[in-house]
Parts: sequence; structure tokens; C-alpha cells
Amino acid sequence: MTAKEYLNQLRRLKQKQRRVDEEIQTLGAALSSAGAIRYDKLNVQTSPENRMEAGIVRLSELRQKLVDLKIEYYDLYVVIIYQVNELDAIGLYKDILFMRYFEGKPFRKIADELHYDTKYIANCHGRALKIFYEQYLKEVE
Repeated sequence: MTAKEYLNQLRRLKQKQRRVDEEIQTLGAALSSAGAIRYDKLNVQTSPENRMEAGIVRLSELRQKLVDLKIEYYDLYVVIIYQVNELDAIGLYKDILFMRYFEGKPFRKIADELHYDTKYIANCHGRALKIFYEQYLKEVE
């Protein structure tokens, strides 16, 4: 695994959390706005109560999945923030990694905030990733 892939795990977990949260919101809205039941259109095999029950069970499962994703994110966050803070690199490299992977900022915004050229920031990012890989990931492979 590259350093970039490793650090991007945080972003991927946040995306998963957002998708599950959106599904919870959609399902919750659908369950709370159950309209009038047309008995002439109902299938004998599936009653409205069974569909409602299935929806409530699914909602409960999604809520547990969201909790699990938040715990997984937090556990990984703690490890990675420690690694970035303890990185054997200059402060600028740590700042770039933090701004990029914890705050999700693009290079242009990082460069503007740190008062550097965007290309210089991108080059420093590459060097920071190399140092991160050498210090934390090389031994794992």
C-alpha cells in the first residue's frame, strides 16, 4: 500500500459514512411518510406491516453500520494523526499532509494558505509521502 492510499483511507471512510447517513435519511423519511394504504392493490403475500417492519429493521441495521464506521474512522484517525505528528520531517511537510488528508484541501488552497507556489506544495507533498512511506509503511510490506 502506498502512503497516499494509506492516508486516503480516512477520506474513503468519511464517504462511506455520508452514503450510509444519506440512506438512513431517505429510509427514515420514507418510513415516516407512509401514505394511505390501498387495500385493493395489495399483494396477499406482502402486507404493509411486513414492509414497514422490514424497513425498520433495515433502518436499525444502517444506524449500527454508521456507528461502526464512525468507530473505525476514529480509531484510524488517532493512529494516522499520531504518525503525521511524529513524522521525521520538517513542519511544512506535516502541515501539507494534515491539510490534504485531514482537512481535504486541494493543493491550490494549501499553497494559498501557506503562501507558497502550488507546484512547490505538490512537490513537497510527494517528498512528505515518501518520508511517510519509509518511516511507517515500508517495514509492513
